[in-house]
Amino acid sequence: MSEQIDLLISRGDITPYAQVAIQVRDETTLFPHILASQNVDIAPALSAPLYTDLLNNRTVEKYRNLLQGGTYVDKHGHTVKFQGLKAALACFTYARYLLWKNAIDTPFGVVSKKTEFSELADTKLITSIASEKRSEGTHYLRECIAYINENLDEFPLFTNCERTQTVKGIHKLNGVSRI
Repeated sequence: MSEQIDLLISRGDITPYAQVAIQVRDETTLFPHILASQNVDIAPALSAPLYTDLLNNRTVEKYRNLLQGGTYVDKHGHTVKFQGLKAALACFTYARYLLWKNAIDTPFGVVSKKTEFSELADTKLITSIASEKRSEGTHYLRECIAYINENLDEFPLFTNCERTQTVKGIHKLNGVSRI
């Protein structure tokens, strides 16, 4: 049985958080990176039941709010702003895309693009930018987890996902490592 693959963001959701080349208008270029970000970065942090419910019911108000972000009042009476899951996904997706961008799979192997008018950025610089974008995505994801924790009655499928450990820059959320 063939299952439809649902993406929670599109190219347009990424551009407020990262500069995606104008030539990348074709959603299929970003598709594998969005899907990987959803399945590897977001799904484990939300728990499988909540993630599946989000995919199936994304138009329900509670999930629209989680995806878009906004403000809420925490248990201490403070108004808190959070960016939403789309922001986290945008950052995670861009980090994945950036690391892949200069390599093209051809029938003759993986090649690196070069032109007479530009010079490729150093691999260390690209890796550094991608790492910074992942950190930004992790921050936005933590904001979303805090929002969920403050509204557990709306998200009964959520299994607690507190940050449990930090070792040399690797954060564990629900047992899944994040860099």
